[in-house]
Amino acid sequence: MTKIREIFGADKNIYRSIEKVVTFGNATELNLKNEISEYVVTDRLKDNFDKILDALHHGMGEKSTEVGIWVSGFYGSGKSSFAKYLGYGLQKDYTVDGQLFLDRLSNRINSIPTSQLFKRIVENYDPAVVLLDCATEQIKGGTLPPILELLIAKVNQLAGYSTDGQLANLEQMLQKDGKLDTFINEIQTEHNEDWHEIKMHDQLKAKGIASTLAANFYPKIWRDDKSFKTTKVDDMRTDKQKIEELLSTIRKITGKENIIFVVDEVGQYISAKESLILSLQGTLENLKDIGGGKAWLLATAQQTLTEDNPNSRLNSDKLYKLKDRFPIKAEIEASDIKEICTQRILGKSPTSSDQLKQLYKAHGEKLRHYTKLEKCERTMYSKDDLDEQLFTNLYPFLPQHFEIIISLLGRLAKITGGVGLRSAIKVIQDVLTAKLSSEDKALAEFDLGKLATAYHIYDVLKADIRKSYSHIVGAVDKIAALYGESSEHAQVAKSIAVLQLLDDFYLSTKNVAVLMHPNATSDSVIEKVTAIVDELKNTPGCTLNEIDGELRFMTDAIINIEIEKNKILPTSSEIRKVYEDIIKDIFSPVPQARLLNTKTVRTGINLNQNGKISKLLEPNEEIQTDVIISNAVEYSQLVIDLIRNSTDSSSSSKIFLIGKIEKNIDDNIMEIVKNEAIYSTRNKYNDKEITDYLNSQKQEASRLKELVTRVIVQAFEKGEFVFRGSNKPVTSYGNKFRDCTNSKLSEVANLVYDKYIQAPINIGGSDAEKLLNFPNLKVLPSSLNHFDLIKGDGSIELDKESLKSIREFIIKEDQVEGRKLLEHFDAAPYGWSKDTTRFLISAMFIASDVKLRISGEDIKVVGPKAIEALKNVNGFSKIAISAFQANEKPSAEMVSLSIQRLGQLTGKVIAPLPDKIAEAVRHYFPEFQTKYSSVKTKLQYLGLPGQDKAQEVQDGIAEILKGEGSDAAFRLGKPVSDLFTNLIWIAEVQKGFDNGIEESFIEANDLKKSISELPDSGLLKDLKENAQNDFDIVHQITNNTNFVSKISDLKEANSNIKNLCSDYSQKLLSAENENITAEISQIKSAEDWSRLKEDQQKEIATRLEGLKIENQQGLEGIKNILKYNYTISNNLKEVREQITEYTKIKPVIIIEPVVVPDPPVPNPNPEPTIIEKSKVTKSLSAFSKTISSQSELNLLIEELQNIKEELDAGNIIEITW
Repeated sequence: MTKIREIFGADKNIYRSIEKVVTFGNATELNLKNEISEYVVTDRLKDNFDKILDALHHGMGEKSTEVGIWVSGFYGSGKSSFAKYLGYGLQKDYTVDGQLFLDRLSNRINSIPTSQLFKRIVENYDPAVVLLDCATEQIKGGTLPPILELLIAKVNQLAGYSTDGQLANLEQMLQKDGKLDTFINEIQTEHNEDWHEIKMHDQLKAKGIASTLAANFYPKIWRDDKSFKTTKVDDMRTDKQKIEELLSTIRKITGKENIIFVVDEVGQYISAKESLILSLQGTLENLKDIGGGKAWLLATAQQTLTEDNPNSRLNSDKLYKLKDRFPIKAEIEASDIKEICTQRILGKSPTSSDQLKQLYKAHGEKLRHYTKLEKCERTMYSKDDLDEQLFTNLYPFLPQHFEIIISLLGRLAKITGGVGLRSAIKVIQDVLTAKLSSEDKALAEFDLGKLATAYHIYDVLKADIRKSYSHIVGAVDKIAALYGESSEHAQVAKSIAVLQLLDDFYLSTKNVAVLMHPNATSDSVIEKVTAIVDELKNTPGCTLNEIDGELRFMTDAIINIEIEKNKILPTSSEIRKVYEDIIKDIFSPVPQARLLNTKTVRTGINLNQNGKISKLLEPNEEIQTDVIISNAVEYSQLVIDLIRNSTDSSSSSKIFLIGKIEKNIDDNIMEIVKNEAIYSTRNKYNDKEITDYLNSQKQEASRLKELVTRVIVQAFEKGEFVFRGSNKPVTSYGNKFRDCTNSKLSEVANLVYDKYIQAPINIGGSDAEKLLNFPNLKVLPSSLNHFDLIKGDGSIELDKESLKSIREFIIKEDQVEGRKLLEHFDAAPYGWSKDTTRFLISAMFIASDVKLRISGEDIKVVGPKAIEALKNVNGFSKIAISAFQANEKPSAEMVSLSIQRLGQLTGKVIAPLPDKIAEAVRHYFPEFQTKYSSVKTKLQYLGLPGQDKAQEVQDGIAEILKGEGSDAAFRLGKPVSDLFTNLIWIAEVQKGFDNGIEESFIEANDLKKSISELPDSGLLKDLKENAQNDFDIVHQITNNTNFVSKISDLKEANSNIKNLCSDYSQKLLSAENENITAEISQIKSAEDWSRLKEDQQKEIATRLEGLKIENQQGLEGIKNILKYNYTISNNLKEVREQITEYTKIKPVIIIEPVVVPDPPVPNPNPEPTIIEKSKVTKSLSAFSKTISSQSELNLLIEELQNIKEELDAGNIIEITW
């Protein structure tokens, strides 16, 4: 019989050495030679090479700023080898065993265009390539420095500097200053150490020696060895400066302008820390800005980027933003692993291929069926359907094995960081060739037909699984110890264990059997696996559990939790709560029925247990159902008791449902309580396995509830309904329990809501408002004429049963709140919708059958307030409704007189209907209110009568507008209507004001005031006496409320008074000027006049002539003459005083000494020169000493300015006043 190892090609030695994983660190010539000789380049890999090479070629040539390359792939997919070989291939002179590495790589790529593109880049741009493995660096260092620091350390190493940043900076400073050789020699001399040796292999010693010497070489920077240890020169540089120095160092040591950084496992390294993400983002930006398209960064990351580290979920948004900064992306497909494995290790010889094809033809259909996974259709595990080609290429593996291995490696890498893990191809080789504990020999040594299984994969990865999932491995080890390492029980346990690591894999018993399928010729092992799984679940000490159909190994802590669960003692309230939850589930949604196919009726559900009633569902429904569960012994007596109790009035809307239970469900109820109680402790645990177990307890509780629910439903089906003294078997209403409850409710609803038929329509919410707003009910459309309430003549049919019921209730209540009314007719026996009741009330309101009380006002007619209140339930609930009394309706005479008076007031024809009268009042009276609002104020200002009437108009309008004008016909239709009379009067007053009568009253008031203030003597006394008759007329007019009609008499009286004032102003003017003339004559005839000089006489004569009063007219003229009289008297007095002064004054010469120096010869005692000055007298007697206006002051100032000229002339001025 052919062995599996014999089917592979002659060049496929499956036992040859294959590295566990390709790393950047394994870079010896021999290693590179072996690696590249094994490298398989798939079409997808070639496309990724082309994409990156194209970007590099164009980018370096055009100095592109898009210098970021992101290579991603699942763990073990080959992304590291891809990046590694790309990096070495771009190094111009890098040879392996005497042959250019690029030539070896080109042979593996087997694409002339790709190879030529490699060579063009190398020849034209010759880049320096720096390879960095973050995973290795992470192991070497205790902390996670930024990627930039790792690159600097790497370049320092290449340049011969220390990898420690502090020491490397010191070396660079020493070299720059020409002191490095001296530094090295001193170390050799004083410490007998080779600096190059200790800086690479003993950095602690190197730092100690350097700290001593650094202070000697740079005392201004480091005062002593302690300061060197605490001061970081690196901190003084910005990242931009670091990158500039980094690029400069590389160019210096390589002599190359273009640089490519290839950094492996970036995603795993930076994902957990936001600072590392931001730092790499800044590094890439600086490379763009500083490199000028000559510095590139290629980074690799696992494809499940945000899951590389448990903490990375916190930074997922930042990781994706960082990834977006790398515009050139290459994805290494996991599916390539099948092709790579086929070419590297699973390739078959032609003869063997034929054997496998024959095997598939014989058993392929059966094998496809038995190895098809369930509930994995949308996962990677069912991506490829098994066919002859796949079977031949992949044997002894199946397609899903590769997906499982890739997913497992990714899962383990998330936790371990990939340290120590092998590649996918290495796992394949180990499954084939290793002597595994589940078998007595290697898989390759079995006869043809044997298949790889999940437990083989477990055996290979057991050590890796133990690092992160020790409880799973521990659980398997217990089973292996109990049944044997290679037993079927151990194989099942191993298969479950390895598949349990896959979060998206549906770990059912069937899928375990699929992945344990032993041979291509075998029948399904599902029955055997199922039996073993059931046995393991019940094996003491085994933590295998099934949660939601999926198998799981739990931790040992689960056993302790089970102990805690068994200690729980359910209380009566907890047990009752379980019953309540089950009843809720049974009756959700609650039973319902239809009344006349227009109203849905539901029933509330209450649990009556041991005499205690719990309201569970719909407690506000009119019809309630009390549920009672009884055992068979007590059942009959309970029915008798309920028949009697159901006749009580308090139970008139209550259905009793009695269930006869025949199975003991107490234990199940207790277990449900325990399961739910232990589940409630889940927040105490963070362990996923414990959480999964607790979830399984919740699921078990749900399963038991379903079981108990079925028992209780069966009890109800064997029970009876009791209602109003009558009992019937539940099953008499139907075959299904829910149908029975609905049918019973329908029967009861017709009895409870026996008056629903009076208004059996659910009227639309807006129909009431539409009805109220409809202008002419005679033409009301049928869609609004519900229940045919509106007759053909537009009147309301008030004899409808529904309206009678409403009227009876309103009369009984006298005045009822809208909310209460809606609730009353919403409840039994009516059950009308609130919108229906509201519509009916609206119709009654239109018919004046009811009135509304809104905000303290009685509303009796349709208007905005009534419509607003009736248009929705919220508004309706805030009002009150009462019946319309006969004495509240206006008589026909009132209506007739009202419309007549409204016609006078508005000029419009109003229909003889109360609501139309109210509508007219609502329309026009607010305008009247506004129009006449200022009349009272004007009357007050003018001192006219009627101020009270003006206020009565405002108050009357406000009052008539109350209640939407409901009382308008009453107020305007009375034989004597003060409001109407006042409105007629105020309209005349307003018209008068509009025509300007206000000016006449103002004039009359001004005349009265001004004349009363005149002196009560002489001519002015005569004026007052002669004007009195006209003032009496004015008084009569201004004290009569009908003053508007007397406006002509008022104007005539005003004219008479003004004429009198004109006559008396002339008489007063003549008398005053005669007095002035007499005074002037007396002054000139006095003795002192003759003693005046001619110029003085002329001056005074001019002043006296100016005292005469010129033309003055009317009342203002009289006022002016009286004002001038006082001024003239003062001026005459001043003239006399001035004359007296003139006759006393003699000319005076004042000699003032003025010292004038002798110009020719300075004389210490010069004789003074005497200059005489004249004294000039200036009189201001023409000006009053009392200034009463600004113009008088300006004249005085002007005169003083003129006098000032005398001072300029050298004279002394004497002013007389």
